[in-house]
Amino acid sequence: MNIQKFIEIEEKYNLYEKKINDCPYWIFARFELWNYNICKTQLDLGNRNSSIKFHFWKRLINTLKSLISIIKSPRNPDILVLNHERRILSDGYYNCVYTDEITSEFDFTANIEEPFEEGHFTPTKTKNLIYSDLINVLLSIYRKMSFFSMQKIKQKLIIQLQKPLSELSEAYNWKFKNELYTTIANMIISYKLHKYLYKKLLKHISPKLILEVVYYNPSRMIINSVAKELNIKTIELQHGTMYNDHAAYHYSQNLKKLNEFPDDIFLFSDFWKKNITVPLSQNHLHSIGFPLFDKNRKSYPPKTNIDKKAVLFISQGTIGLQLSKLAIKLAEQDKSKNYKIIYKLHPSEYSDWQIKYSELSKSDIEVIDKRNCIYEYFAQSDYVVGVYSTAIFEAIGFGLKALIYKVGHYDVMSDLINDGYATLIDSPEELLHELNLINKTCPSEKLWQPNAFNNMKNKINDLLKI
Repeated sequence: MNIQKFIEIEEKYNLYEKKINDCPYWIFARFELWNYNICKTQLDLGNRNSSIKFHFWKRLINTLKSLISIIKSPRNPDILVLNHERRILSDGYYNCVYTDEITSEFDFTANIEEPFEEGHFTPTKTKNLIYSDLINVLLSIYRKMSFFSMQKIKQKLIIQLQKPLSELSEAYNWKFKNELYTTIANMIISYKLHKYLYKKLLKHISPKLILEVVYYNPSRMIINSVAKELNIKTIELQHGTMYNDHAAYHYSQNLKKLNEFPDDIFLFSDFWKKNITVPLSQNHLHSIGFPLFDKNRKSYPPKTNIDKKAVLFISQGTIGLQLSKLAIKLAEQDKSKNYKIIYKLHPSEYSDWQIKYSELSKSDIEVIDKRNCIYEYFAQSDYVVGVYSTAIFEAIGFGLKALIYKVGHYDVMSDLINDGYATLIDSPEELLHELNLINKTCPSEKLWQPNAFNNMKNKINDLLKI
């Protein structure tokens, strides 16, 4: 996929500046449009999340818990954390792998957490958790009450977006559906209330600094714009792969400022700087590392079982069907059982993988569908097979040979392949051939900045002083 034409059409129609009811709707819609509409169609990607049923009483209880957490929210913390709601189980607690490791070192922090599949993981060690469920419910109710506004906004959207969407459709051989207007209109309807609620909450909490992951979540983007109004600095921690065609990290080079964008980004290493075009100057892009990865790489002992090589498949919802079939084919071709095959599901696949990947559920492959820390599987394995997961970069850091399957968004790993860190495969036969080769481990220093914990702690302290 090449996002350049997308950028050109954005500039041609001045979409960054488009507003309806004061809402810069294109800024909020562009990632969803590119990734889960255009790319999904062209690359034949699956759904990124499992289907979740609505539970009234569960929603009600979580909303009441959210209300209590907001009422009890602390005042004037040093850091307000917008953590990742998809927590991982480790030592009996559910942790945010991106933020908990570092914020535990600061005396006074607070956390705002979105629900994951209509709930929150407990127990945690996270300090001062504030749940956003109440805000989400209020926004949902408000949207349902705004039927007449919806029709007017959709008409305005059609006028403003018909030509650019038609050009995008032609450029990428993609047919947009009218439901897209409804999705954007819903966001516009709730924008003012959304911003008002978070402004009230941020004024009440009044943090010195905001630390976040996945800035392109609409709630995060609204918080970033409110934070700029309140003169609160925002920092995003890199949480995944960044590549040339990742819409959240690729804007027009002429766009120098965006209120919804964080003030600084903490990157895994310099490797990622060449892959992004964002409305920040270079001195706001910091090569820090990843504290949890650093800690685990040092703590797990080298693999001692050399009798059977282990192949770790890293799944993702968008390419899980194709990858699971590759794992099954490998198991069928490995007649002598030379390899132990481990299939690590993405957390978004846990709830319904036995239905989606029925062939995998009937196989003898070891399927990991628990919220255990992934590093223990790196330590047990010799090879990693995937498409574009960040876990592939981490596996390389553990000394595994990386094999990239040529499906879906595999092209985003081109730098990794070109630099000699990974090998591209196109079939089960190619996979088995590569597994049978004797390979030297590729050093991974370029991918991961060392001393990540101290780097991050020191940089946060520096920014708190500004």
